[in-house]
Amino acid sequence: MALVRVSLANLATGIPVDADVFKGHFGVISPKSFASGKMRVQALGGGAELTLYGVEFLKRSYDAHSFEIDKDTGKTDARFLVDEACVDSIFTMFEDPQPQMMETDPTREIFEELLKPYPFGTILTEEELATSSVLYIDNMRQPVPESGVGTSPREKEGIRTRRMFRRFDLIVPHETYLSMRESPAIVLLSLDELATTMGGRRKGVTRNGLEMADNLSL
Repeated sequence: MALVRVSLANLATGIPVDADVFKGHFGVISPKSFASGKMRVQALGGGAELTLYGVEFLKRSYDAHSFEIDKDTGKTDARFLVDEACVDSIFTMFEDPQPQMMETDPTREIFEELLKPYPFGTILTEEELATSSVLYIDNMRQPVPESGVGTSPREKEGIRTRRMFRRFDLIVPHETYLSMRESPAIVLLSLDELATTMGGRRKGVTRNGLEMADNLSL
């Protein structure tokens, strides 16, 4: 049995304005990397939240174990250990997740990220978020990293991680987009910059030389 760590995350990576004019892709400065003296750009978002039923279903159906707990909410993340032979089946199930299994609307989580005190202050205000929303775009199964180890600080030594991202656009009015564009915590990204991660296989780099996490890709 080959044990792997499964990680399912909800990420916001695009900014349409009023849902009809696409402004581009973006990332945020990683607080953990900033604290260690490095400027790394990563996707906005975090681990999807499992329900109690979802946890028990995964334990019963796939012998999943070692579930990770979000230190801020105390809830169980969709991050756990399982036999690698089960990964494709689990990912297929989560491509169209059911509410009894997990939190299917990531609005709460993504908005909380935008309100966190990033190294340069919060990105948006509660008033700005009141007129914002998120829109599901697609699922992405991250390819196996070229080096065998991804850029996530949660990677466990000796255990490979298989990750799937549920990707969303952050829909904001034009004035809110301008606020985001001016935030030093936000980095707007071109298609050429996103292409440097090779579809999530390795670290990327921005045109200004900032390292990009492998959860950012086309």
